[in-house]
Amino acid sequence: MRRAAVLVLVFFSSLLGVAQITIIGKNLLNGTPLTSGKLFVYADGKLTHTLSTNKLPEFMLKLDFGKCYKVYIQHPSSPLAHFEVIGNSIPSDKYMYRMTYEFQVNLADKWDEDIDTNVFKNAFHRIIFNGYNQMVADTTYNLEFSKHILKKQNPGVLSGTSLENNILVGKIISPDFPSLNLFPVQIECLSANQQILRTLSSDRLGLFAFRCKKNSDIVSIRMTLRDSSLSGKTLSILNSKDELLFEGRVNNNLCIWNLGAKSSEPLIDNTYEAHVGGKIVIASPKEKRFYSEREVYLLNKRFTVIDKTTTNLIGTFVFNEIQPDNTYYIALNKADLARGEMADMLNKDDKFVGRLDTLIGDKFVYKISSRYPVSYNRILVSENELHMDVKATIFGDNVNNPIGHLKIILLNDAYEPIDSVITDDFGSFKFKYLPFLKRFYLDADNSHNMLDVFRNILIYSNDNHLIKVMTHQKGKKFSYKPMSTEILNMREVEIEDPWLKLIEEKQNHSVEIDFVENRLIVENIHFENNKSDLSEQDKETLNKIILVLTTQKNLRIEIGAHTDSKGGEEENLKLSQQRAKVVCAYILSYGVEANRLVAKGYGESKPLVPCNAPYVCSESDHAKNRRIEFKILNNTKIK
Repeated sequence: MRRAAVLVLVFFSSLLGVAQITIIGKNLLNGTPLTSGKLFVYADGKLTHTLSTNKLPEFMLKLDFGKCYKVYIQHPSSPLAHFEVIGNSIPSDKYMYRMTYEFQVNLADKWDEDIDTNVFKNAFHRIIFNGYNQMVADTTYNLEFSKHILKKQNPGVLSGTSLENNILVGKIISPDFPSLNLFPVQIECLSANQQILRTLSSDRLGLFAFRCKKNSDIVSIRMTLRDSSLSGKTLSILNSKDELLFEGRVNNNLCIWNLGAKSSEPLIDNTYEAHVGGKIVIASPKEKRFYSEREVYLLNKRFTVIDKTTTNLIGTFVFNEIQPDNTYYIALNKADLARGEMADMLNKDDKFVGRLDTLIGDKFVYKISSRYPVSYNRILVSENELHMDVKATIFGDNVNNPIGHLKIILLNDAYEPIDSVITDDFGSFKFKYLPFLKRFYLDADNSHNMLDVFRNILIYSNDNHLIKVMTHQKGKKFSYKPMSTEILNMREVEIEDPWLKLIEEKQNHSVEIDFVENRLIVENIHFENNKSDLSEQDKETLNKIILVLTTQKNLRIEIGAHTDSKGGEEENLKLSQQRAKVVCAYILSYGVEANRLVAKGYGESKPLVPCNAPYVCSESDHAKNRRIEFKILNNTKIK
């Protein structure tokens, strides 16, 4: 394709006389080739020539040394954008070189609500001389520009919506049965004359969220239950801050909350965002493997990348800025999959969600909708199922002055100290494996006035992006209250997983570490009644444990199998022993040493949910009791 483009366009080289700089580009829109583009080349403010790519996405330009060029690209689907070629910094003794620069031109969708088209008044890409014999990308400029393409969200302003719109958020709970699993359920928002204004479903956490007009006509909310088990009971609606707002009573499988004089106003929270996450496993006819330490993307409905993250060792990822009533795509690079490989997405409990098998541009994608269909509910993650790392680097006045050996204190939104660390010799600090916080603050101990030699304090992210410049007052304590966008640059979020913590403990120690003996980890391995077969989901969970055992060579575990109380006590004991042996055999088949595993069956002796009279267990209660528990044994080195 490129050779064809060169043959078609080589005619235009004669328009520029003796050409020394060759620019070869390929126009893309969200990874998809974009044809029928027009190029306008300016030098010293004057139009030198125009070019049309016709039915090809590729173009080629030949430019003289000694000039600076602005090349504008025009296409109906994209805002007018231009790149710069700085050719006047090349010394004449380098003119014997014919310098070629090739790049992919990633244009923006002009109709995309998340794109700030105003930034394209500046060059989106700059090409410079490297001082030797090549034209290269000005990475500093290009990276800085890329940070401004997406609009920055402000509280109360919704992307792609009118300022008259708000986010309404509520959470339904049962005060008498806080652990009752009655969600998702259907919810209807009603007007004063009982007209249905909006129908939606709650998520698996009992929470509902949607966009509504500022002057909402909603005066009541009606919920339909699946059964009559809560008949006569009280159900409550909380706001996003868990404050009790409304109460209603269940009658004939319905619960109605009258919102009162203020209508829906107490439920409005324009800073609300949800979290989605899961695990990606690569499957081929020969094997399965975790999609470890690879990039995963969040795309909007126009396939623009609005966020990206890197999976951890067991292939998990989290995205934290999911708004209601939106369509998103989870995506990975096509180039990361070999021929015959497929990418499966699992949720936090290792249940299959879907396959990333739709090719959009250069990415495989999987569609989700935050209107709470089944696929969205499966990957929805609550805040108490997350943990976070906070990391940054501190400099005084400039990057030549890293501030080492400084005590940094992390505080929550109530200004309560959570943890503290000391910066290293390079001014870097990291808080590890903390409970997730939407907001946090940083203080620094300036008791010895070590900060007073600096006028400004600079905060940088670990990928060397400047986050904040703060003026320091002598004799004052350093205190930093980061804004939401600044928090995103310092915070890394992961799904809570006790096995992952064991892996990270090993990575942070150069010697063998002590494990907490008798630490108990309950995994989502629930056998069917009277069976000992492993499902594909069970095997995914065990694969994670195998990875931990492979990483932690001095780790020993007990595999404890438990049954429900159906059947006889002796038969249940034998069944649990068989289940423990099946799990043990699967782990051993991957090369884990036998003396590191202990398989033990407990029968029905240790139920999670007691099923003795007068309490009668439901089938879901029995399923919880049919489980596998992994106990960390002593850390005596394996011989």
